[in-house]
Amino acid sequence: MRFDAINTGPPLTSKTLVAYRAEHGLDFPESLVDQLIDQNGGAPRADVRVRVGNREEEVFSFFGVNMPDLATELSWNAAAFRRRVPSGTLPIGNDPAGNLFLIDSVLAPDGQVWFWDHEREGHADAATLVAPSLAEFLALLDGVE
Repeated sequence: MRFDAINTGPPLTSKTLVAYRAEHGLDFPESLVDQLIDQNGGAPRADVRVRVGNREEEVFSFFGVNMPDLATELSWNAAAFRRRVPSGTLPIGNDPAGNLFLIDSVLAPDGQVWFWDHEREGHADAATLVAPSLAEFLALLDGVE
């Protein structure tokens, strides 16, 4: 599902993503593969918010592949947060405060999406389920086309 975005990455193919995943040792659900092929990362052009528990969080950017800005590169974020976020999850985006949106790359075939609060790091409640799948997460966003 596309959203109005700026600073997206270059177009991707399935072949490109197979090589990228192997090169970086990344495992993520096919729903993320499909999203990256449809739209490779980027920052929402408008203020986009999603409900996390009893509050709303802004979606600042989605990480992509071969991004010009390292801070939005999927593999860089995966490596930087590997030991900090819950096992089996992969950072796919962030909010303006540096908290992360994660996708479950192991237990949920459609990619459950979680919000990880870096200020709660190390606590059991650091991650909050946002949506049961990536498609449902994207559908929750205000301003989605």
